Amino acid sequence: MAYQYLVYKLYKLALGLEYDNTPKFTALVSVSGLFFFNLATICNILNYFGIVPSVFQNLYSSITSAIIILVLNIILVNRIGLDNMGKQFLKKNEKRNDIFVVVYIMSSFVLYVVSFTLTKVQ
Repeated sequence: MAYQYLVYKLYKLALGLEYDNTPKFTALVSVSGLFFFNLATICNILNYFGIVPSVFQNLYSSITSAIIILVLNIILVNRIGLDNMGKQFLKKNEKRNDIFVVVYIMSSFVLYVVSFTLTKVQ
């Protein structure tokens, strides 16, 4: 439910951009980027504690992970349907939930930057 709401809000935001011709793709890339930052943050924290080696220091593994996340998001959104997501959220109070979306997006970037500074360079 939270995933669907995040995709819906980013899609609605992309609809408002006058220069964006593909709001669905923009929303999917945005969600995929956020998930990539979250995955990289978790890997960086685990690397800091010595649990796993750093996966995202290699450019190829980073690009491969980002592409896999994007493809999985495209499959999931096409299976659920973006129109169905929009219908279930139109009736709810969106003002209150917008704060949670903004906090999630900002905290994803902040935690990634903080975890990146913790990464052990080998």
